[in-house]
This record gives sequence, C-alpha cells and structure tokens, in this order.
Amino acid sequence: MKKILLALLLVGIVTVSGCTGSPVYSDEESSDQVQVEPVQENQEICTPNWECGQWSECSPSGTQTRSCVDANNCGVTTDKPTESGSCTPEVQETTVQTLELFLAMGKSWDADADPDGIEVTIMPKDRDDDLVKTAGTLSAKLYYREYDDEFNAVKGDFIEEWTNIQVTKSDYGFMGAEIRLEYKSGFVPKGSDYGWLDVTLITPDGKSFSAKYDIVMLS
Repeated sequence: MKKILLALLLVGIVTVSGCTGSPVYSDEESSDQVQVEPVQENQEICTPNWECGQWSECSPSGTQTRSCVDANNCGVTTDKPTESGSCTPEVQETTVQTLELFLAMGKSWDADADPDGIEVTIMPKDRDDDLVKTAGTLSAKLYYREYDDEFNAVKGDFIEEWTNIQVTKSDYGFMGAEIRLEYKSGFVPKGSDYGWLDVTLITPDGKSFSAKYDIVMLS
C-alpha cells in the first residue's frame, strides 16, 4: 500500500513540473512581447484664427488685395480667407490737363553701382498747374539721345520699353509719383550715354497724356 501511494505522489510531481502555459517573468527577465503605446485621448487640435487687414485701394485694372495671418500660428491654410479680389474702380473725370516729367536718370537699387534702370517722377497737372494725384496706367519707351547735323537733340536708337505700369494715388509724394523702370533686356549703359524717355499716362476715364525727357543720364 505504501508503495502505491509513493508511486502516485511521484506522478503528481512530474505532472506539475511539466505543465504547459504562459511563462511568468520576473522583474529581471525580459521577453519578446511588443509594447503598444497607449492611445492618447483628447489631443489638442489647433484651429486657425484668421485676421485680415484692410483691402487695398482698387487699382485701375479692377483688383484689390489684403493680407491675412493666423493669430494661432497653426502652420496650415485651412479656411484661409481670400487675399485678392476684383473690384470696380472709382471713375471720375480727371482734371489733368498736362503731364510733366522730373529728373529722369539711371539708378542702382542693389548693392553694386551699375544702374538697374531709370527712375523718373511723373507730375500730372491741372489747368492751374497744380499737381493732380491721379491713378492711371503708364507706359514708357527709352531711346538713345543723339544729335542731328545742326546739333539739335533727336531721338536715336531704341533701347527698351515698359508697359502696363499701374499708378495709384498712394504712389504720389509732394513732387509727384516716383516711377521705377527696371532694365529687363540686360542693357548696360556706358558712362557717356544719354537717353530720351517718352512717357504716356492713361487716366481712369480713358484720357491719354504724354511727356518726354530728352536728357536722361543713363549711368
């Protein structure tokens, strides 16, 4: 009888030691189990808060612009308001009677000394010779200044042309509107070169005024 009980006890020990199932790891042991990051709930969402400036003056071509910035600085353009649009320019009959030009000369607008274009001040005038700060569309043509047989200044070879330059009332200062005519053709004047500048300004009511500056210092 004792032998039978001893045999049963040994069988029980073997069964327990050989049981199957998931292993249990101590704090010092490691496993190959994949660690899953917990899902963060209630994450903060950045919602843009757009703030826009005033619309610019309506240009003669019928466009206006404004600038919009996100006060929350979310770094996205979601629901950003439009920054340009069409408009109807205010058309009033101009009081301009003549167009005059002042101090047309070559200018450098960058770090080097080479002229980058022509700078000229336009002065629309009324019948009392007062400055009229009118909007309009400007075009210009630049030629070499040359001389005929009687040493009279004449228009020489063509150099460059500018078209569709929009002039607004805000461009005007005390003397007039300062206009930059940047060289686009790669033209580089020599030190002794002089030019002849023809300028045309079309006012919003469709009237055209022209003027010339026949001794432009090109460099």
